[in-house]
Amino acid sequence: MEIKYPPPIEYRLMTLFDVAAGMMLKEANGWNQLEADWLRFLKFRPQGCFVAEVEGNVVGTVASVAYGNRCGWIGLMLVDAQFRRRGIGRQLMELAIESLQDCDTIKLDATPAGRGLYETLGFREEYSLLRLVCPALPVVDLPPVALPPFCKTALLNAAELSSLAMWNEEVFGADRGELLQDWLAESPSWAVGVKEESGQWLGFRLSRAGAIYRQIGPVLAVNQATAQALLVSALSETSFVESPEPLLIDIPCHTPSWSDFLKTLGFEVQRPLLRMVRGPNRTPGLVSHQWAIGGPEWG
Repeated sequence: MEIKYPPPIEYRLMTLFDVAAGMMLKEANGWNQLEADWLRFLKFRPQGCFVAEVEGNVVGTVASVAYGNRCGWIGLMLVDAQFRRRGIGRQLMELAIESLQDCDTIKLDATPAGRGLYETLGFREEYSLLRLVCPALPVVDLPPVALPPFCKTALLNAAELSSLAMWNEEVFGADRGELLQDWLAESPSWAVGVKEESGQWLGFRLSRAGAIYRQIGPVLAVNQATAQALLVSALSETSFVESPEPLLIDIPCHTPSWSDFLKTLGFEVQRPLLRMVRGPNRTPGLVSHQWAIGGPEWG
């Protein structure tokens, strides 16, 4: 009797031609990425993006980015449901980790389902996050924007965002200026900062479109009042009120009153996430100033 063996699994670098297959995988998992997100990984770090292939069909993906040489980030880790429990996720992760060998610190944001695998690869918990979604424009009356005295909100341009680079690096923990500029160019009307009359910036927010939800973030601010003002100003914009979109925001769980505030606007908790780190954590940042991340795939 002839013994039939399962077809071999091949691993290789991701190419532009694999983006369509990656999009099919993410749609099967209900993820929010657009084609632009996959292309952005390939633009920033093509040597850190990989696929698993069976008989010419992509059945798994992973991507990575390096924020300088201080911190590597891993995202887009997906495996076709029919090919799980065959070691594909582990092999893809090992390829991504090896590609980031010049980075002492590697981070990712894990779903509860992925946590066990990442722990076996040396990742450990840093802190918890929550994903909240709002399927429609909040039906409640928006609270007034309560800015500190002598402060105002203002649209950010590329030069102003560059001037925030050092502060962003201090708060996030690593230099991601090129990525922020990409998001600014993609959604300029959502790029807003809060600054004092002296010109000192107190916070900013960015946003990007998604397949299901518009992702709000990152939102960095010196305190919750400023973060609230940044969010409320976004929801109060005439352009958004006239063309509302479902919204998504991923927040660190350092201040319960922040998630409580979001719930008053109509946001609901969708699922927990977990920030995980491998190696020495040389990029802790100032988590207390982070009110929304840029997304699990980017941090």
